[in-house]
Parts: sequence; C-alpha cells; structure tokens
Amino acid sequence: MKQQGSQVLFELPKLTKTCRPGSKTKSIAFESFPNEKSLCVVTCINDYMSRTESWREQGDNIDRSWLLLSVVKPHHHIVPSSVARWLKETIKKSGFSSLFTGHSTRSASTSKAKRVGLSTQDVIDQAKWTNESTFMRFYCKPIWEVEPGTIPSSPRSSYRDQERLMTRTRIIKINDIKCFFFETDTEKSIALVKGLENNVNRNKGKGIKSRSCIKVVKNVQKIDSIPIKHLETEEGEAPYVVVFLDQEGNTLCSHVIGHGRKIIEQTLNVLDSLLLLIAVYYVFDLDYPEIYSQTLGILQQWAIGDQYTQQKSSNWIKFYDVLSRNKNE
Repeated sequence: MKQQGSQVLFELPKLTKTCRPGSKTKSIAFESFPNEKSLCVVTCINDYMSRTESWREQGDNIDRSWLLLSVVKPHHHIVPSSVARWLKETIKKSGFSSLFTGHSTRSASTSKAKRVGLSTQDVIDQAKWTNESTFMRFYCKPIWEVEPGTIPSSPRSSYRDQERLMTRTRIIKINDIKCFFFETDTEKSIALVKGLENNVNRNKGKGIKSRSCIKVVKNVQKIDSIPIKHLETEEGEAPYVVVFLDQEGNTLCSHVIGHGRKIIEQTLNVLDSLLLLIAVYYVFDLDYPEIYSQTLGILQQWAIGDQYTQQKSSNWIKFYDVLSRNKNE
C-alpha cells in the first residue's frame, strides 16, 4: 500500500484467480472523497492505520506490514476467511438479512452503480473484469428497495419482489429441454425431482453426503393447519423447498424456506418452487451447500445454461453426458 497525494494505491503481490498466466499484476487506486468523509476510503484507511499503530511497533519478529491485522494478540495479519466473516457480521449489524455474505457486496455495489447511471464499461473497468458477459451473467442483480432486516416473504406483501424472482424462472423455462418444468401433476413432479437427485447425488465414499432439496409433508388437511415445525429453520440454514400435500396427494402449497424464515410463500407448483429456489441462490449470490449442490448444479448448467463450477460427483458427470447426448439427438 502506498499513499500518493490524495489517493491510496494498492499493488497486488500476485495474480488473482481471474488473471491469465503471464499477465501483469493489477493495481487499485482509491481517490480521496473530502465532501463526504464517512464514504471516503482514504480517510477510513488513515484512521485505521492510526488506531493500529501501537500494534505494528512491538519490536518482535512478526510481520505486521499487512494492512489488516487481527484484533487478538499478538495481532498477526488476517486471512481471507476473516475478512469474509467481518463483512458478514457488519452486514448483519447494519440490519440486513444473514442471507448476504461478504461476496454479496461485489454484486450489490456494481449493480447499484449501473442502476444510478454508470455505463457497463465503466463498471467492468472499475471491477477489473475482462469482459461484459462476466458482469451481466454473474454480478448484475436486481436492486430491491426493501427495509433493512427484511427479505421478500409473501406474494401478498412483496408482489413486485417476487415478480423479479419469477423473471429468472421464466428464463429457465425458455431454456429448458424436454418440458421438464412444465409437469403439473404433483406425484410426477416429485418423482422427476427424486429421480434427478438419485442420478446425480453424492451418496458414497467419504465426505458430506447429498440430501434432497425438497421435503414433502403429507396428509395436511388445509393450509391453515400446517404444523409450524415444518416451516421452522435455523439461522444460517441453507434454503430448500417444503411441499405440503393433502390427503389425496394434491399440492396444497409449497414454500422456499431457510435462514430462519420463509423466503417464498405459498407457490402451488412443485417444480416452480424448485425454480424459485434456484432463483433465491442467484439473487442473494449464495453458493450451493454441499448437501444440495449436485441437484441444483445440474439444473443450473442443464436448464439455465450457466456453467456449474463447484465440485461434481462422478454420478453428476455421467448423467450430464447422457443429458447432453439426448439434447443433441
């Protein structure tokens, strides 16, 4: 880090994961913003350096030349996971949902910049992306005007927000093959999902085993009598779908739940609920948890057309090859 006049310059010591081998390391400059010191990066850094000065000058052999130091003695430099945790805690203390992580700030800041008038080229230049498609496919998100501490939970109270989610599901449907998501019969819909999961899930060997991302609750008399225990989730629990069936096996309603709340409430179609589940992970920029990753990952790559980059099971690879051959026939 170097201070040059009214700016602070960071020169990255090595290539980032998005850099091609042989390319030059990147540098990032932050200009002073004297009109609003609470938003000025330079002011913030100078204040932080002043507050941590006594930590850095202790006369031992620990390298404290790094910008960010641990608050715990002996104040070593922190690792990326600590930065991610600090960001998530700050977001939560600001009154926003724990669905958001440190990585969410990358989507939020660039999407907001585009919305207020910055050109796409200016956005990708500042974010150091190499092309427009990276931003448009993975980071350009809808901006929801909701109060801190809330997320969309009901079609009645947040119709416009759910409509934004449904825009993503329409895109999925347009790109779908063999009408997978047009099945409306409840029994067949659940069988389709379970069959897909059986073909791709990781169920053998060491490590975390896959689980179904759809929970089915049978013999519910009416919507008003749904046991509340089936809608309760732990804070931080990954979103999934719960489907309630009546005594004849027809769908009463479906919910997308997780992180201690109902995220999407009372959709009627099982597969639409699954699409909304994928949309939730997209909109909130969440990584798929390992227990659901194989099912959601194959739907992402097969139905949406977005490359799935997390670890794939051997079953996943074999099944996707079959899907690809059938699609080309």
